[in-house]
Amino acid sequence: MRHWLLLVYLLSCSIAQAQHEAVLMQNMTQNLMTSATYRHPWGYVYYVARLDSAIRAGYEVADHTFQKGIYFLNQGAFDKAVPLLEEACRLKPSHHGYVGWVYLRTLRDYPRALTHYDAYDALTPDVDDREGDHAVSYLRSHIYRYTGRHAEALPGYDRAISLVEDKHGPTWVNPRYYVARGCSRLAVGRAQEALSDFEKAVPNNPVSAITNYWKGRALQALGRPDEARIAYNDALLWLSNSTIEQQQYYEDQDAVYEQQVNEALASLGR
Repeated sequence: MRHWLLLVYLLSCSIAQAQHEAVLMQNMTQNLMTSATYRHPWGYVYYVARLDSAIRAGYEVADHTFQKGIYFLNQGAFDKAVPLLEEACRLKPSHHGYVGWVYLRTLRDYPRALTHYDAYDALTPDVDDREGDHAVSYLRSHIYRYTGRHAEALPGYDRAISLVEDKHGPTWVNPRYYVARGCSRLAVGRAQEALSDFEKAVPNNPVSAITNYWKGRALQALGRPDEARIAYNDALLWLSNSTIEQQQYYEDQDAVYEQQVNEALASLGR
């Protein structure tokens, strides 16, 4: 009898210790991710050790596996990050949304991104789910657009925009939504509708080089070179005076740089 009591006591202590460690790990996660301590090698080891401790204890395994994958992703160790993120999705399907974002924005693996968004959206098929600040319909359409499937991209852009526009009006719509749809409309030869999208986007972010550049492209396609020139020059103005946008969208699929704006201006002739 005493042996059984001892075993129960030891087991209780082990569970309590594991839970205590897991709670400590959760409390320190964000601090480690953002503090100077996290940037030191011993901070890396301590953080991963805490994650591993929680996983071994069986405490919120999916979430801690996900956090471990994100850690390796931030370190550029993609070969370690990807299996962990995939395992996190298998254990907890709600992680599909963020992992889809990782494949879309960081790894640029569009087929896998689409697979994860489809799985995420299937969890609630009657709802246009959101990942971060964006509707899944919008993110899925990005994948279609970046792979040249512009006609397939348009319904998702239409849906994402109408969810806000029909209720609150165009001024409430993220200007990047209009730019994205405008790019696909322009690609399929619907230049007038594309221009309408770019014109809606400009008031929502008038200092955007991206928006003004694509407005110029639509005007040029419509045979309005003088107006296109003004839009291109506006894009150059914001590029030269707003380095934040340049840095923020560096290597973004929709980034606009001075060279391409100058080339567009040159194509207009004199």
